[in-house]
Amino acid sequence: MKKVSLISIISLLAIYAAFFTSQARAVVPELSSGMTTLSVPIGNYLVLNGGYAKLERQNILSPSGFSFETWVNPDSTNDRQIILSVGDKNQDHFNYEIGVNGGSFFIHYYYGEGSQRLVNAGQILKNVWNHVAVSISGSSTVLFVNGKAIYTALGTESLKPVSGNIILGTSYSENTPTANYFKGLIDEVRISLVSRNIADLWNNGVYESSLNPDPDTLLLWHFDQTRGETTIIDSSPNPQNASLIGGDGKIHFFGVLPSPTPFNYNLRVLPTLDLRRVRFIGPPIPAISPTPVIDPENPTPTPADSIRFLPRGQRRI
Repeated sequence: MKKVSLISIISLLAIYAAFFTSQARAVVPELSSGMTTLSVPIGNYLVLNGGYAKLERQNILSPSGFSFETWVNPDSTNDRQIILSVGDKNQDHFNYEIGVNGGSFFIHYYYGEGSQRLVNAGQILKNVWNHVAVSISGSSTVLFVNGKAIYTALGTESLKPVSGNIILGTSYSENTPTANYFKGLIDEVRISLVSRNIADLWNNGVYESSLNPDPDTLLLWHFDQTRGETTIIDSSPNPQNASLIGGDGKIHFFGVLPSPTPFNYNLRVLPTLDLRRVRFIGPPIPAISPTPVIDPENPTPTPADSIRFLPRGQRRI
């Protein structure tokens, strides 16, 4: 009886831990749009509250195409918020700027000799994960939300370089009014020097796990660093690492089991989860508290604190 009870407790705790440490995204039907969003991030992600990430890259070559892909979970969609800005501080304008504008998704970029194009369309929802992407080729500029092409405009073969300041979360000039800071969560950023078929990638389930780099990838940020670290490690062959600017209160990495320090498996209580950040479908998992295990033939209870469990390694996709 003692052995059966111990196995039952171990099994329940394993289910509890696996549920919260799962790195797969759960698909959640959207209210009326017919699209779907994925609610649980892949591994860790980045929290922005007035801070930003910065990469300086010097390159004068014009790419043949441009793609930007990421997951965003904005705290609000009322204002104009910059997700990505690329440009040289010595210029009087950016090369590329992508963000949220009053609940819509937008791209604004310059090309050729001073020409510019602004495309603003679709709907971005707050407090849920939205997949947003842009693809620019010689023939078209396409905005995507959750794998669906929401607007198509003309393209260009005279794109500006993806160089200077590459900023995630505010303007390339680093001197933007507070309303232009992106505030919320970001995961899985990829910038490519080619026009990608975002709809096909979505339909093939590519965005349901960590992205993989290829020869066309300029940078790929998974944000799988732990809280307290201040460098984003690039997973592309280049590499293009970035720095977190603003301090921990304004920008930091956040994990499925959040803690400012590495998780200690000897703790008796799991770190508190912010369920506003991690949403899931289904009935809540009941709270599990270790209870004394009693053998009918030996009524002396075994203290709960003497029951020890081996740590369970976290799987990273």
